[in-house]
Amino acid sequence: MSEERITNLEIKLSFTEDLIEKLNETAYKQQQQIEFLYRELKAIKEQASSGSGSSGGKPGGGPGDRPDALERRNGASEPGLRPHRALALGPAPHSGH
Repeated sequence: MSEERITNLEIKLSFTEDLIEKLNETAYKQQQQIEFLYRELKAIKEQASSGSGSSGGKPGGGPGDRPDALERRNGASEPGLRPHRALALGPAPHSGH
């Protein structure tokens, strides 16, 4: 195999590793958003099933109905950058070339 061909394959591998890393990060962020929305929907369903909720049945809701209040009430946190156990692929092994 020629040196030029090996170099081209190493370049392609490097771009592929970068793409996998970006896709992993995107999938992780989307999973965090899904989990947040799930918790928010669950809180809204609980409010609806308990009757008036904290808004007293008024249109527009009260200050306790803001998404950030729901997030705090349900123990949610801002989506972080830690890898999700099901999605973290980790960095691709690098060759010593």
